[in-house]
Amino acid sequence: MSLQHSDPGPSTPGFLAGGGRAAARIQAHAWGGTPLGPLAAWPDALRNDLGLLLATPQPALLGWGDDLTVLHNEAARVLFDDWPGGALGRSLRALWAELWPATDCIDAVLAGRSCRFDALPLSRVQDGQTEESWWNVVCSPVRDAAGEVRGMLCLLADVTERILTDRALRILDAALERSVEARTLERDRVWHLSNDLMGVCDTQGRLIAVNAAWMDTLGLREEDLLGSALLDLVHPEDVETARQEMATLRHGARTLRFENRLRTAGGDYRRIAWAAVPESGRVYAVGRDVTDQRELEDELRQAQKMEAVGQLTGGIAHDFNNLLTGIGGALDLMQRRLERGQVEGIERYVGMADACAQRAASLVQRLMAFSRRQTLHLQRIDLNALVEEMSELFRRTLGEQIRLRVEAEPGLWEVETDRNQLENALLNLVINARDAMETGGVLTISTANRNTESGSLPGMGMLATGDYVELVVADTGVGMTPEVAERAFDPFFTTKPMGQGTGLGLSMVHGYAHQSGGGVRLDSTRGHGTTVTLLLPRAPNEAAQTAAPAAREAMRGNGETLLVVEDQAEVRSLMAEVLGELGYVVYQAEDAARAMSLLDSDRHIDLLIADVGLPGTSGRQLAELARLCRPGLPVLFLTGHADAGGAEADAAAAPDIRTMGKPFAVPALAASVRELLRIGGLRNDR
Repeated sequence: MSLQHSDPGPSTPGFLAGGGRAAARIQAHAWGGTPLGPLAAWPDALRNDLGLLLATPQPALLGWGDDLTVLHNEAARVLFDDWPGGALGRSLRALWAELWPATDCIDAVLAGRSCRFDALPLSRVQDGQTEESWWNVVCSPVRDAAGEVRGMLCLLADVTERILTDRALRILDAALERSVEARTLERDRVWHLSNDLMGVCDTQGRLIAVNAAWMDTLGLREEDLLGSALLDLVHPEDVETARQEMATLRHGARTLRFENRLRTAGGDYRRIAWAAVPESGRVYAVGRDVTDQRELEDELRQAQKMEAVGQLTGGIAHDFNNLLTGIGGALDLMQRRLERGQVEGIERYVGMADACAQRAASLVQRLMAFSRRQTLHLQRIDLNALVEEMSELFRRTLGEQIRLRVEAEPGLWEVETDRNQLENALLNLVINARDAMETGGVLTISTANRNTESGSLPGMGMLATGDYVELVVADTGVGMTPEVAERAFDPFFTTKPMGQGTGLGLSMVHGYAHQSGGGVRLDSTRGHGTTVTLLLPRAPNEAAQTAAPAAREAMRGNGETLLVVEDQAEVRSLMAEVLGELGYVVYQAEDAARAMSLLDSDRHIDLLIADVGLPGTSGRQLAELARLCRPGLPVLFLTGHADAGGAEADAAAAPDIRTMGKPFAVPALAASVRELLRIGGLRNDR
């Protein structure tokens, strides 16, 4: 809205000059019928006040004379455009009474005082539309030349926008307040009804507020909990980790998953999984009782273990029954022919029994690899060289439809592991990859140096920090479903047809990798192939042993005396007979007590051969006692179970102590006996 101050015409009185359209309206109005009379008769005081009124940019109106006849400027016209006949010439008293009920302001002004009204409501015309508006009004007395009050001047300020904004804000505030109240009620309901433990504590762990779930879960009273230290409820074994977690919260970090045990009123403990966040010197925590859930998980794991054990024993029974059938059948046929005096072709049955025995030995080694209990004969190995040596074997195994690609990292670190077990593991992975690519594909074998501190070894479980060598076997075959991949390392689990796999290949790789101090990971997607990553610890940083092997010595003995201690009579007798045929004098003992009676005697004994798993006093303990009474006595341990680790430790400290795994071949036994007798002889010569 703009004001135009044009000259109303050449006959306009001087006091109206420059008054614009408002002056024109005043000039055109029939004043003769009003208390003011014609324009020409207006007093100078009125003319002066009217001139000021017309020059005022803000809305203003003037009431003059005893009847307070109304005059107003152009800016005030928006308030009166919708009034019949407008406001000019009307009595301010009558006008005021229509606008606002209170008329005491007029009396106050006529008495010489000013008055003020804030946010008075008025209707106004804006762009041809009548709308509600609000105005601040200040009214002051108008005096004539003699100083007498002759009227009142009212200045108006439009505050509609502020009023509407305030009203909107009040509505918004009310809505927000209602929303806050609703959310507060919701939070209160959650606080009171939740089965989760909700609490507030200070940064020292003293409880400030707790919900009812604390009392329901722990059986403690609220007054006993408030103000108490949360650590006082924590299980003694969990206190230190809980204290560390509180320290983390004090530094501003959030706790997304943390478990500990809290003591109940009855003295037992409940396992609680916590999430907590620090804010403004307080810690807000929510804890869920997962005691029953953890017990169910333990029961499930136990059930899974029992299922695995059942599957394992069933598989062992099946395979060993087959092998025993072959051995027993061959021996039965041999006995029948010998009874008839037929020795022709008997070596064929000997070969059948021997082949079954070798397969049984291989099966046992795989089982021990899975259980991480086979004896590992450690040596330094260049993995790149090993892969290169076996490449031709791999190509023959894969066939013409599968392409072999080797990606060997230059400068690869050496590993220290059992060469035979590593070769078996690698060959198993290659065979599995071949079987997964029936229509052809690419098999990639790659090597790389890795360090656990680099964060590049996910999915390997708990690994010691340090250097590792990575061996990756990746195929482009059919891949596995998530369900199959999850069970891939289970013993006797196989997806191959009956008779085409034992299900021990990957489980053997898994056991071997972990017994070697490394790890294994399998990644597979159905239709996109399988990748198996094997990690082996880097060999100690020392020069590899390059001493030339000693010349092969004769396997036969020279009348040396051996003491064989074995609780299995058949094995003991067989060993005694074999060693006797090789030219040794053999004493036998079924246990450590009988062996010590021989060792305490004055009989000459050159070598002790003892089974590690003797009943009562073990073979290791017997060897310690024997070397006390006969210092430097060489010892050969025979073992098929976990005590091999202890014997290997002795062997590392004493070169005249060796370990052989059962079953063993006669030539291997003879070679170990000769080597230990040679070492013992050299020591005695010194």
